Amino acid sequence: PFECAVSVDARGVIEYWRLPPDALTAATGGPRDFGDDDDDDDDESTQRTTVPKTVKGSFPREAVAFRHKVETDLYELAKRKAEPLCLTASPDGRAFAVTATDWVVRVFDLARGKLVCALDETVETLEALRRDARASQSLDDDDDDEAPGPAAPDDDDPAPKTKPKTTLAADARVAAALDDLAFGRRGAVERELRGSAAFGKSWNAVFDESSTRLVYGSALGVKVVRVGRVPSCEAVLAADDHAERFGCVALFQGAAKLDAQMEQARTTRHNDTGGGGGGGG
Repeated sequence: PFECAVSVDARGVIEYWRLPPDALTAATGGPRDFGDDDDDDDDESTQRTTVPKTVKGSFPREAVAFRHKVETDLYELAKRKAEPLCLTASPDGRAFAVTATDWVVRVFDLARGKLVCALDETVETLEALRRDARASQSLDDDDDDEAPGPAAPDDDDPAPKTKPKTTLAADARVAAALDDLAFGRRGAVERELRGSAAFGKSWNAVFDESSTRLVYGSALGVKVVRVGRVPSCEAVLAADDHAERFGCVALFQGAAKLDAQMEQARTTRHNDTGGGGGGGG
């Protein structure tokens, strides 16, 4: 809906662009002419080599809600000296996400240029997440041990109130469930990957079709995070796959076209596993 492009350079400076309507034609020199099918392929007169040309863009002032970039968070990566790895726009065009070499996924509001949330995937944050999750679980266990037994009913006394248990996000539950050996192994892999330029360049984050959730690889698995001022991790996919560290991800949210044989095989597997009634995922 904003009809503009977003770019980010190696320094972390994010820019907005408005291109003229004929920008594509101007950049490529017009549509390529391959001639008729009956013509000789080696006939240079029927083929046109296109060389990309420089097209001058302009700032899309009418598409944004700010006048100067200093009013925004578009210099956030440059301030942190974090080199961007991948930029992905949401399907509705209202937000974009940037992964960077400081292992933080940042989500920006396009119109305001403001940072919506920053998802820290560093080892230090992962360790703190696990420590806090285990502390919360320990407190809940202590409350259960100290809870008094059922008292005799008394019409004059209100019903006894029980303290609600702490609800942990999906990534906190996964981190807390890892034993020390498995958690230490994942932390070691993350520290090694910090110096891997090849892996870093493949690390991305993609929005789902609703533009409300972000999916990306992490030390715990493939995270599904509901974005917002207070983001929440709703699921961690492949959390039990200790041998893999997922980097680049892609989503397919359409309906798969299966032939009769594939459909029968899938139905057989589904029946053999009892229909998946007790599983999640």
